[in-house]
Formats: sequence, C-alpha cells, structure tokens
Amino acid sequence: MAEETSPKAEEPKVAPTPIFGQGSTFAGAGFSGFGSSEGFGGAASAGAGAAAAANPEEECQAEFKPVVQLEEKETASGEESEEIKLEYKAKLYRYDFEKQEWKER
Repeated sequence: MAEETSPKAEEPKVAPTPIFGQGSTFAGAGFSGFGSSEGFGGAASAGAGAAAAANPEEECQAEFKPVVQLEEKETASGEESEEIKLEYKAKLYRYDFEKQEWKER
C-alpha cells in the first residue's frame, strides 16, 4: 500500500498559466511609449521636425494632374417646375422619459 501513495506524492506540479501578455517572449520588446528614445527613424524625424519648425506656414507644393478630364453636366433634380404653395418654420420636440420633459431637437 505504500507504493500506491508514492505516485501521488511525486505528482509533478503544474505551473499556472500566465495572464495574457505576461508569459510572452516579446514582453518589453515592443512599443515603449512616448519616451525619449528615438526608435525607428529617429534621426530622420528630427531633421524633418527642424525643417517644419523653420517655416510652419509653408505647405506642400506637389501638383497632381487628373488622369481623366470630366466635362461639367447640367443635372435636373425634378424640383425645377414646382411652385411653393405653403412655407413656414416649425420646431420639433421629443419627450425625454427620464427627465419627464419635452426637449427641442
């Protein structure tokens, strides 16, 4: 009977599964926030930032020519021949059940 209890005592302990992201091999290797480290392209962005700070009013001078020329066309909405018989202004209200009052929309 002593042999039956020994396998239970030697049972390997199973480690609990880590919470999402903690047991990852990439922990700490990704985005470091907005720290002072330059990261990818730090030197290029520093040069571009200095140029933009020198003249902030300057805009891009690139010109794009259209691939296809479109002609202006007259479109009919169907309201050209209509005449106004009644015209007035109105307000629209909705009832707020939580506050028990009418509110203008």
